[in-house]
Amino acid sequence: MAQFFNPNRGKSRANTSKRQQYLLGEVSKLDHQGRGILRQQGTYFVAGALPGERIRVQTQAKHQARLVEVVEASDERVTPPCPYYQRCGGCDLQHLSLAQQRQHKQQTLAELLSKFAAIEVTDWAPMLTGEGWHYRQRARLASSYARGQRFQLGFRQRASQQVVAIEHCQVLAPPLAALLVPLQQWLGEHYQRIGLGHVELIAQPTPLVLLRVTRALDDEFVQQAEQFAAQHGCQLWSDDGQQTRAITAADEVRLTHHPLPLNFTPGDFIQVNQALNPAMVAQALSWLEATADDQVVELFAGMGNFSLPLAQQVKQLHCFEVSARMIQQLQDNAAAAGLSHVRGHAVDLNHDWLSRLNSMRIDKLLLDPARSGAQAALAQLQQLPAAQRPTRIVYISCAADTLARDSALLKQLGYGISKAGVIDMFPQTHHIEAMVAFAKE
Repeated sequence: MAQFFNPNRGKSRANTSKRQQYLLGEVSKLDHQGRGILRQQGTYFVAGALPGERIRVQTQAKHQARLVEVVEASDERVTPPCPYYQRCGGCDLQHLSLAQQRQHKQQTLAELLSKFAAIEVTDWAPMLTGEGWHYRQRARLASSYARGQRFQLGFRQRASQQVVAIEHCQVLAPPLAALLVPLQQWLGEHYQRIGLGHVELIAQPTPLVLLRVTRALDDEFVQQAEQFAAQHGCQLWSDDGQQTRAITAADEVRLTHHPLPLNFTPGDFIQVNQALNPAMVAQALSWLEATADDQVVELFAGMGNFSLPLAQQVKQLHCFEVSARMIQQLQDNAAAAGLSHVRGHAVDLNHDWLSRLNSMRIDKLLLDPARSGAQAALAQLQQLPAAQRPTRIVYISCAADTLARDSALLKQLGYGISKAGVIDMFPQTHHIEAMVAFAKE
């Protein structure tokens, strides 16, 4: 066997013990990932700890510490109702009251905007909120079937690739949660023959189950899938990486709470909290202040969640999205709604998208990027003379840190924040959905 150099070989266990020690101290605040910050012989981030609590921790690598004991608990600490909470990586703030979760999210957004963009928001819009539980209408389940172990279907364990098998979930919509045990049992008999990857659940009038597979589905499996679907009142789809298709009889797949008929392909991005989606769309359009004479650009348009309602208000709408399939779906949705002035562009937004407009005037801009933000896409506005840049920009974000970073760029381009607010799309988690309106100063 070959021997490789290991810089840690030969170091004594005493050194390891020195790195991992027990500390007692008080938590000062939460960071933007919902972890308690403990400043005791250095700075440590502690999952599960709350501000004002006196805690005992075991230090780990890279400023991380494991919560060992809550010596003095916060008045805002609550008992998580989920039995999987200590292991499952899905929800990480169930130990904090819902009211304080929401206050923390707004405070976090304010602090990040101040830190990275030197912007102080003084007038916050009322937070858009909904139910604290059973709100998720889309979820992705991981599967695991290591040799010698039973099949597991559930969510990833916290800070691990291990799968926690779950039989019920407090944040899933009830029709989806009801499928967890039947799917665990049924797929446990068939996972090898279909090369099962992950499983996606999507709320529809007839709940939808999307199986990611790596092997062809034989006739016997399809017959058993039809029996399962009939027994449990769901529709089954498959995605082999090349094509997404219905295995069983399927309904038209569309957003359940949208103001317009909006079809999508299972596996495409949709908001997990569909009950809050209409309010978010309405607020975005209100803040954009588009008029019937405006020529508007939407970046990261997806299959048209904001696009179709926005198109009803403007002269021309150009929608940009990296996925050609989703752009085609957007254009099909626009055509079905009679919106002939919508143009779709499938492009990598990190590169040149401005050239697609052929020097068209941009009156307003709306964007809803992924967690990585829109730095490269927004930087292209620098190519335009200041007088030709959009007068208003509405930015919807699912990552407050990248929103703050991108806000700094927009500030350099001459924009200031006119409105800001939080949308509590992900209760019981640290994730922050936010909306900011920028106006040219």
